[in-house]
Amino acid sequence: MTFNFLLNNLFTYRDRRLRGWRILSGLGSFYAVCGLGAAANVGVAAYIAGDHSWWLAGLAGAAVSAVWNYAMSSIFTWSTPRQGALKTAAAKAS
Repeated sequence: MTFNFLLNNLFTYRDRRLRGWRILSGLGSFYAVCGLGAAANVGVAAYIAGDHSWWLAGLAGAAVSAVWNYAMSSIFTWSTPRQGALKTAAAKAS
């Protein structure tokens, strides 16, 4: 998971790359998001395996967790500050 985080930080979210101490909090949120994605993977696969073949259940679980991990890590790990927050910080600095 750590290697995946570092690759995402280098390539996928290059424009929002985490640096310094922010990389540690980003890694923690990435672990949390992917942990929930793993649980969703197992849950979906177990549910589908009751009625279908094992490979279809595995494929469905992997698809659900891939979409979940991408969407949620984009929001929680690599989100950028909102414009309002940037303007407020700039106003306080001057």
